Amino acid sequence: MTKKNSISIVIPIFNRTYTIQIVKKNISLVRNSGLNCEFIIVNDYSTEFSRNELEVALLDNDTKDCRVLHNNENLGVTKSKNIGISNAKYEWIMFLDSDVELKSDFINNLNLNILRKNIGILFVPSRADVFTNKGIDREYNLSTYIKNYFNYECLPIVRKSCLLEVGLFTNEVSGFEGITWLEISRKHKIFIIPTVGIKYNNSSDDRLSTKSNKINRSRNMCDGYKVIIRNFFFFFLFYSPINLIRLVIRFYGYLLIYKLNIINSKKSYGLKYKLTSSIIGFIIYFITN
Repeated sequence: MTKKNSISIVIPIFNRTYTIQIVKKNISLVRNSGLNCEFIIVNDYSTEFSRNELEVALLDNDTKDCRVLHNNENLGVTKSKNIGISNAKYEWIMFLDSDVELKSDFINNLNLNILRKNIGILFVPSRADVFTNKGIDREYNLSTYIKNYFNYECLPIVRKSCLLEVGLFTNEVSGFEGITWLEISRKHKIFIIPTVGIKYNNSSDDRLSTKSNKINRSRNMCDGYKVIIRNFFFFFLFYSPINLIRLVIRFYGYLLIYKLNIINSKKSYGLKYKLTSSIIGFIIYFITN
């Protein structure tokens, strides 16, 4: 029988050797907090270090609460997270990027026992903003999540049973966890804690969100917004028409960027397409935020 305040921490990792030290630091921090936890590191077929090098660096001869799983091919972050979910033994699962640092105040005070049974997702803010202010409603259902859909960049902690209920993360697109949060919030609530819990590592220019090929990224953004519009069109139309407009603008904007990036990839074309793509991206961000 597992303890109620137990948590599985899933960390996908792909190359970027420097993130191994960040992962080690997070493991040490959580262990010292007294949480009953397990760490599931999913190595997504990294080529910058060997399987043995990763295991030696992370396990440190202590495998009782830490496992390293190795993909036999590069599956991407979404499928790697799904592998982590399938191997998690606790009800609550934290999804942690390999380049994100946990804050000690958050970990030391994390208490999952206070959450009611109808809470399916816990959002941990990444910065001090409206969600860390006192006096706001911290329990969101589908309608309130849709109304605030573009306001989140949070660390998610999710019930495994809720993830299994919706079929894990969709494999239609890479990333776009918001699709899964929308599905879960149909039946379960989201709770937002008032404490900043993470810090993004900005010391390198190869963050997950910027390292990927521009063509693939813009295509993936198109596909992600298409799935949201297709699956939740009438929910957004009813609860937040303005956010539906934002979704449509983003879809067509990234579709245009995708086309421009394809043109720009041809050597015969010059700087103007790259500049046009960047300007469009800025306009989309400005209009929809």
